[in-house]
Amino acid sequence: MSSDSPRPHDEPAPADDQYRPLFELSPQPAMIYDRESLRFLDVNQAALDRYGWSREAFLTLTLRDIRPPAQQQHLESALTSATADAILSTQAIHRTRSGEELRVELTSYPLRFAGCAARMALVNDVTERYSARSALVHSEEQYRSVIEQMQDVFYRTDDQGHFTFLNRAWELISGYTVQETLGSHYLTYVHPSDRTRLMDAVRLLTEGAQRSARIEMRYFQKGGGYRWMEASLR
Repeated sequence: MSSDSPRPHDEPAPADDQYRPLFELSPQPAMIYDRESLRFLDVNQAALDRYGWSREAFLTLTLRDIRPPAQQQHLESALTSATADAILSTQAIHRTRSGEELRVELTSYPLRFAGCAARMALVNDVTERYSARSALVHSEEQYRSVIEQMQDVFYRTDDQGHFTFLNRAWELISGYTVQETLGSHYLTYVHPSDRTRLMDAVRLLTEGAQRSARIEMRYFQKGGGYRWMEASLR
């Protein structure tokens, strides 16, 4: 039978014919690289779109070429510690053709490809998620810095009434340190005669009957006695 003769219906298609469309159409960037040289043997369309190289250019690169200089040692350590047949999951920073750095989560699998001992790496781009988390942390740090400078006491409790946050003004007003107060119940520092009024106000808030409350009460001082304070609750 000549090489261009049609294949009988009962003859299985070569694996490449069966699986390449799935590899190409996957929305997740995927790369196959030679385990010895780290040269890319194949990449799918999602990888080309995200990283910006043409297929021809991508296949001239190695795994080292898409890592920024600061990540080279991280890559070498990962390669040294990895066993040949292991399924690996790790985080890394990749670099695109334009120089953009991507935060990625990688899962790689061993396989034979084009006669080579190879690995396939699936890339989960978490750059936007990481950027959003970093922005949130930065915003929280800014507001925390503002609150720490305020003369009023700001505090937060969990749903059981235990302090989870206090600014430094608490130390100036009560004499108790923030560290020794965190985790204790807010009623511990309230004069017994004022606790019922405070608990009634808190109950209305937790039940949704009110969105805020303002109440005057006495707080104990660490050095003795108590001090009248007005609390705004939300």
